[in-house]
Amino acid sequence: MQIKSIKKQKNGFYKLIGDSNVVLADDVIIKYNLLYKKEIDDELLNNLVKENYKYDILNKTIKYISTKMRSKKEINKYINKYELNTNDKKFIIDKLTDLNLLNDEVYAKAYAYDRMNLYHDGPYKIKRDLESHKIDSDIIDSIISSINYDDVYTKLEKLITKKISHNTKYAKGELKRKIEQEFINLGYDLSMIDEIFENNFISLNEEELIEKEYQKIYKKYASKYDSKKLATVIKQKLYQKGYIIEDINNVVNKNL
Repeated sequence: MQIKSIKKQKNGFYKLIGDSNVVLADDVIIKYNLLYKKEIDDELLNNLVKENYKYDILNKTIKYISTKMRSKKEINKYINKYELNTNDKKFIIDKLTDLNLLNDEVYAKAYAYDRMNLYHDGPYKIKRDLESHKIDSDIIDSIISSINYDDVYTKLEKLITKKISHNTKYAKGELKRKIEQEFINLGYDLSMIDEIFENNFISLNEEELIEKEYQKIYKKYASKYDSKKLATVIKQKLYQKGYIIEDINNVVNKNL
């Protein structure tokens, strides 16, 4: 192949113009001293294309990272889509690391900050997520231990009090179970959840709530059971909804 001219392209690539056109990374141009060659044979051309492939994938991977910070696990998964040998994969990982585009510690810190401040995730969920990304355990432990738990408490208290105020139709026990399940799944400590719930729960009218639930259950089952069996059924249903035994007995005894 005769090289007539070399034109610079975007992202550090150059086009060799001759009998046919070939686009190569600048590192390949320099490595094979192509700026001073006027002709390349088929064997060299084949080597250039192979060599250039890893730079093409490197460039694609940099674009992939530019949209969002990535962990090393994510990058390995991404480059595994391409036909790269072990050395070329290592080359890409090492190059990204040298450019400081791939750093699991930086990634983990940024991830934890975003999940704490932009989402509702708690420390345990953040830890589980980082573990799923195969982040080194020492990095994870350092990040989790550096979390300010006063800030966690303050945030969780705001979330729970909002849930309480928006769910006044539920009995205390039922609402507490719902809140526990939701925030445990989000990675918060159960004892912290319960403490905040107990400190902030104010029943607007527990007696009125249980009376309404009693009437609903009574209408549904009154025609199916005698009074003794009906009382048992109603008590079971109210207990399942989270009302305490004392309140259940009071409303059942008052109405039956």
